[in-house]
Amino acid sequence: MKISPLLANWQGNFTNYKTKNIEKNKINLTFTGLQTTPFSDEDYKKALENLHKEVREAKKKDRDGRVELKTLDMNKINGIQKDIKVFEGLTMGEIAFMLECPSILLNRCCSSNCAHCGFMATPFSNATLDRMSWEDFSELISGIRELSQRLAVEETNPLFLNSNLFQDSDCMEIELRDKDGNIYDYLDCVRFIQENNQMHNTFSTPLFDTSGWNPKSEKMQKRAEKFVYQLTNEFDKNPIRQFNVSINPYHLLRSQAQKERSNFHFRKARELEEAYAERMANALFTLTPVQDKLHFNVLSRWISPSKTNKGELSGPPPEKAILKKLKKMYTQDYKGEQKYIKSEYELKRTLDTMNWVIRGTEEYTSPDIEPWGRAENLVKNPKTTSAQREAEMLAKINQGNANFARLINPNGSVILNDCDISARTNLAFNFQNSHMSVKPFAHEIKDFVYEYREK
Repeated sequence: MKISPLLANWQGNFTNYKTKNIEKNKINLTFTGLQTTPFSDEDYKKALENLHKEVREAKKKDRDGRVELKTLDMNKINGIQKDIKVFEGLTMGEIAFMLECPSILLNRCCSSNCAHCGFMATPFSNATLDRMSWEDFSELISGIRELSQRLAVEETNPLFLNSNLFQDSDCMEIELRDKDGNIYDYLDCVRFIQENNQMHNTFSTPLFDTSGWNPKSEKMQKRAEKFVYQLTNEFDKNPIRQFNVSINPYHLLRSQAQKERSNFHFRKARELEEAYAERMANALFTLTPVQDKLHFNVLSRWISPSKTNKGELSGPPPEKAILKKLKKMYTQDYKGEQKYIKSEYELKRTLDTMNWVIRGTEEYTSPDIEPWGRAENLVKNPKTTSAQREAEMLAKINQGNANFARLINPNGSVILNDCDISARTNLAFNFQNSHMSVKPFAHEIKDFVYEYREK
């Protein structure tokens, strides 16, 4: 299928376009890099010589002697990526563009299906590639590490990446598989990055986000307990920048309770609300050791009932019920096994801390947090709609601004992302699964592809 996308270069200049007879979300892209011939040893040698010169000049121009990859002349250092498999067929200009503020989407699925999800996450689907393979992930990280080592000259490394490993997924549910069927969970991926980050500190420390898990799931409960042990015992340095637990009225269980209540099934609604409270109390109880070890935070986001569409939010808020169940679990632990609580002082201190953390809510309609994604549909009069945000993103591109976050899909394709608005590009890393299709991300701009052009 042939399309005429907006033809854009790094500065974002583009022409108008027309498309005909394009099925929704069915545009077939051909990801072909601009590097058409293999690099020679002479190409690499020349690129290395130029790199030293480029870095020295860049350090002179910066007051603190810092160097960013995007400030270097990509044409002069093209070839430094020679024989790095994941970058095969890509120029240094393309690579630098793709690695600017990237997030690696290990998983493209979340079972919570929250009604306020900013990134509009959906459950796992067999129809699309929703999980990156371990081989592709490890090749990507190893390739970036190798490139970083080559770029680290003149006592500086111009390649530093934000190590965000998820966007529309729950870290508890992330699992990659290799060709032999072995499963690698989120901390396995974090550990692999940490092992490949020893020399030049190319990757930042990642986050950990979870909305809890079903306490009746033996698999997920064991995984959570394993994570707690690993995070508190096995890592030499802190592997997680911040550990977030999301508590909100918009989880799938709460949404189902609301539906039951609207049909006057009050007992069923209460059972679902109790199930959610039990889910989150169990998560907080299980994660107790992490609270003193890591930067632990509870995200208790909500939308004021006065600003919510009629019928979208009713019933008791979840925090009070969660704290009640959590207090019961801590008290039983102190009087019994003493797994976490070994004194009345610890009982009081832990409960006071959790009460303070959980009660600290973050309102979506405050000036600094504007509802987007699914949350846009919950409020009466959102400041902006997805259509307006989409137009704003296109306007930025038209004005020569392509400084959006880059999302790396499980098949290696690169997405531009601005809050909850996304646009596909014609760029992709050399993944084994590059031929497989993935689900659209959030509010994807339809019939549009950002096509990278060299300067």
